[in-house]
Amino acid sequence: MMERMGIVGAMAGELAPLLRSARAERVSGASVNLFESDRFVVGYAGMGRAAAIAACEAVVARGALSVLISAGWVGSLHAGIPVKSVQRPALVIDAESGESFEVPEGAGTLVTVGRVANAVEKQELVTRWSADTVDMEASHVARFARERRIPFACVKTVSDAHDEALPDFARFSDEGQFQTGEFVRWLMVRPRWWPVMMRMGRNSAAAARAMCVELSRDSAQRHGEG
Repeated sequence: MMERMGIVGAMAGELAPLLRSARAERVSGASVNLFESDRFVVGYAGMGRAAAIAACEAVVARGALSVLISAGWVGSLHAGIPVKSVQRPALVIDAESGESFEVPEGAGTLVTVGRVANAVEKQELVTRWSADTVDMEASHVARFARERRIPFACVKTVSDAHDEALPDFARFSDEGQFQTGEFVRWLMVRPRWWPVMMRMGRNSAAAARAMCVELSRDSAQRHGEG
């Protein structure tokens, strides 16, 4: 049997199109949402380092992998990286440690941070790292893959523009889990944010669809179909 792709995300919405198209079977266990098919194993457990590692461990426990992929939404850091585009960075940097991970056949730089970056912090990341995109998981997945000698890949999609003014999402994150109910209650009494969140919701959904098409194409190529 051909080895499967391992895919690690943070939230269900990032990977839902892929899971639906593959008719993957859900496997319950711990805090990780795990899905399997004959071609891939997908795991997600929330945002940040601890959640990413938990998802990695659950995915690799399901058997041999041909590759471990960090997938999901990223924020754009400059005008050259448009919303809804699919990004395959050539370099992933851990902003906290400065450690870097090269990715074959990629382009651009993704930097992983410990909290949701606001507009000011995004510009600081460009200045310090010359980065193109930002997320909270990729460097942790890359390190996990390297330690276990599994090939690493990174397929991301842009959910928000570099200059988009967004609410402070970090205040609604608790140990990597986004507190949706708390955020909705906060949002309900702040109508000035409604158009922003509606636009972000549409962009995020379209971005997820584009990324999952790319992941499906990768899977087909690995199985000799493309």
